[in-house]
Amino acid sequence: MATQLPDIAQVFRNSIVVNSYETTFTTKIRSRLEGQSLLEAWPKEFRACSKESVRSDCELGSIQVNGMATDGSVVLHTGDKVTHTVMRREPVGRAFPVLRVLGLTKDIVALNKPSMVPVHSCGKYGKLSALGIAQMCHPKLRGLRPANRIDLATSGVFLAARSSAAARQVQEAIVGS
Repeated sequence: MATQLPDIAQVFRNSIVVNSYETTFTTKIRSRLEGQSLLEAWPKEFRACSKESVRSDCELGSIQVNGMATDGSVVLHTGDKVTHTVMRREPVGRAFPVLRVLGLTKDIVALNKPSMVPVHSCGKYGKLSALGIAQMCHPKLRGLRPANRIDLATSGVFLAARSSAAARQVQEAIVGS
């Protein structure tokens, strides 16, 4: 029986395609940015953002400081909350037997992680990470946390925990062995 993917993703020509989706990144301003304008600070802090793209996103209302729209000239202060809402487009992922659950306890889930799938959301991968795919394909597995790390290029058993405490216990057991 094939696993049904949610509406956000579909299999197309042996690849998993995730539809574009809106996501909001939130950050608190650190003291090193105190006194700088958003237009001045943001491109230095986030190299993927040019001054022009920051200005454009401010005009669209995608970037807000403390819940307020800005033109980018606002002077930043330590502790200010900056949100940046973007449409996220993920690279096409290989279609594989969707992260098979190998074992399940009250606290731990063992998954078969294919190679070239990151363990958690990072960089350009949000939904197409091992945790993201597991939660898309197995809705009862929401809120998982990585309990062990496996490199992107490595396949193998990946352990995910249902709580921070369970993840810590697994990590301590691995380090202690």
